[in-house]
Amino acid sequence: MAGVHETAQIAEGAQLGEGVQVGPFCVVGPTVRIGAGTVLEAHAVVLGRTDIGAGGHIGSFAVLGGAPQHARHQGVPGRLSIGERVTIREHVTVHSGSSTGGMLTEIGDECSTNAECGQGRICDRASSGGYCTVSPCAPGTCPENSTCVEFENEETYCMALCGGDGDCRGGYSCIERPNGADYCRQDAD
Repeated sequence: MAGVHETAQIAEGAQLGEGVQVGPFCVVGPTVRIGAGTVLEAHAVVLGRTDIGAGGHIGSFAVLGGAPQHARHQGVPGRLSIGERVTIREHVTVHSGSSTGGMLTEIGDECSTNAECGQGRICDRASSGGYCTVSPCAPGTCPENSTCVEFENEETYCMALCGGDGDCRGGYSCIERPNGADYCRQDAD
């Protein structure tokens, strides 16, 4: 696949970086920005105020940036920010931020150094491909769509929330917790 497939619908105003590949029957909205070298597989849909970093891979039938599914959302458009080199698997849905949670849904970059994560975040290199996170954390202090998790070594990290393995990037699985705040954790070797 190279460039934009003839059946893809790219709205006027959408910004596609150099080398972006858009597969058959994809839909890209007018306020979407996609970083260089990112691949959208067939039937992927990217809507709303969504930014995808360079080198990403969006699987078939993924739906990104739609309105939040939160009963108390006020209808104000939120944002979705996906970091660099992030893989979103097929059939995954990620909504924009809600008015009840800071208006931003954010998926951090894959990383190898703290400098790659931005201010106030660290690169957890113990995770496959690295994981930009906040540590230490306390309950209620993590960004929207993440939760504070205490690990066996008593260190705490903000980890992405999930509803099943399909919500986690490659090499991670959804870990169930009794409080319902299930999170993505690296698979054991």
